[in-house]
Amino acid sequence: MLVGYLKKLAIGGALLILAPAIVAAPAWAQRGQGFGKQGAAAGRNCLIDAVAKQELDAKEAAGLTHMREEEKLARDVYAKLYAKWGARVFWNISRSEQRHMDAVGRLLERYGIDDPAADKAGGEFQNPDLQALYSELTAMGEASLAAAFRVGAKIEDLDI
Repeated sequence: MLVGYLKKLAIGGALLILAPAIVAAPAWAQRGQGFGKQGAAAGRNCLIDAVAKQELDAKEAAGLTHMREEEKLARDVYAKLYAKWGARVFWNISRSEQRHMDAVGRLLERYGIDDPAADKAGGEFQNPDLQALYSELTAMGEASLAAAFRVGAKIEDLDI
């Protein structure tokens, strides 16, 4: 229930933010780093803490655990594609995926759920299906830059 609510909240928030962000993007680009890591993290934590804490059932807890590793999968694949091809877009998206990981990690902390990504190196996963998917996606993405972009599209489809 909470996971579904958070997904709906994220989609709705993204839609509300999208139009003004497009208009303001040129101004933000000129500002450089913006608020920095601490300001952004504080904002995410404030939003998470603003939602009343509810009891989670086993399915919701498992959903958060899976979501944490899915975000790690995306971050790790994009980082590997950046290392291979040097396309800045892969670096930017890997940083964004890290922020998603951090937000889900904050929820895991809040609810006392073990973090499946704790002490895992890049490309290492607790979930064997995600481990296999990582291997498959990185192999596909190493074939060519065009294939790497297709892998990125596939990751975004999986996230949806």
